[in-house]
Amino acid sequence: MLSSRGAAAASLAMRSLRYHIRATPLPIASPGLRSVLNANANQSVFRGGRLAPSSSASSASWSQLRSALSAQKQHQLCLQHTPRAHASFSSLFNTTPEQEVSDEEIESRMSNTEDKDHDNFVTLQCNGPDSTVVVIRLDRPDKLNALSVELGNCLLDALKSLTEYFPKLRCVILTGSGRAFSAGGDVQFLHERLETEPEQNSRIMLDYYNVFLGVRKLNVPVIAAINGHAVGAGLCLALACDLRIAAQGAKLGVNFAKLGIHAGMASTHFLPQLIGMQQASRMLLTGQLLDAQEAEEIGLVMDVYPEDQLMDEAQKLANQIAANSPIAVRTTLQTLRNRMNVGLDAALQREADAQAQTYAAPDLAEGLRAIAEKRAPNYTVSDE
Repeated sequence: MLSSRGAAAASLAMRSLRYHIRATPLPIASPGLRSVLNANANQSVFRGGRLAPSSSASSASWSQLRSALSAQKQHQLCLQHTPRAHASFSSLFNTTPEQEVSDEEIESRMSNTEDKDHDNFVTLQCNGPDSTVVVIRLDRPDKLNALSVELGNCLLDALKSLTEYFPKLRCVILTGSGRAFSAGGDVQFLHERLETEPEQNSRIMLDYYNVFLGVRKLNVPVIAAINGHAVGAGLCLALACDLRIAAQGAKLGVNFAKLGIHAGMASTHFLPQLIGMQQASRMLLTGQLLDAQEAEEIGLVMDVYPEDQLMDEAQKLANQIAANSPIAVRTTLQTLRNRMNVGLDAALQREADAQAQTYAAPDLAEGLRAIAEKRAPNYTVSDE
């Protein structure tokens, strides 16, 4: 007999199957950039096609941003936010700056410590309001740029600022601060999914995906400059970009199966298109981390550079794009994305429902215990 949670999860599985068969895919990204990951939190909201700052965002910071953009000198902009109503999530990864990022750290290290400064998770680097190329930097280096709810809100605000304050924008570079591009999600977020009903988890995951897939809403190309490890949701964010280059020493992987959950954030959609079904199946089913060189060989990234040359090379590539006809680049980009987006909505719904199923099964709890206890998980066959 199925438990009530198991029955709900099974219902989701059937629903996602029906959706996948009957849905008519649209050549657009999934609707509604919004976040309901915490119902009591003040969130940034997507209203009528425009992102409005949340009620908790500091109004002074937006005026400071406008003032800073009026200056013509080189500067770095940091989007400021007042603390959200909810507590910041704990990160799966926490290391000291001087340490190298090891495979063991990526797969098994965790921290229950809150961020000391969780208001400035995303920075913009530019040459003033006439910049044609802007760098978005994930700036949570002490947690290896884990994709928390707060970071997602900061990213949405950064994307909004690009459309409002950079009229000559032609290309965006997305990268990370410190030793990682992004090492994935937060353990506390996963623990909360264990306590949430499957139907609600499915909705939560769709909203989570759409926050970070917002990079595909920009009408200019986005280059992922993968400066370090890109794992799980972190790699999914890079997959959502239009072009990818990596630093030597970076490792890339989708380790969802190792943790006991279905893959998400369009990884099952984009990976087969980018590297073929067989290589995608290997990555998704084994959870194997690839080094940058192998990622280049299978087409996951275009080029690999020494770490100290990565951003210069990303800038060169962005400048080549920016030198071309804006309307030609924009329309070609939309055509390319339309092709990539066929079936995306159905894939996201399937992933959200399947993740809700696995949240209701015992394997995720075992996977989280194994991380905490620094041991291999002991998964068993479940009747649910």
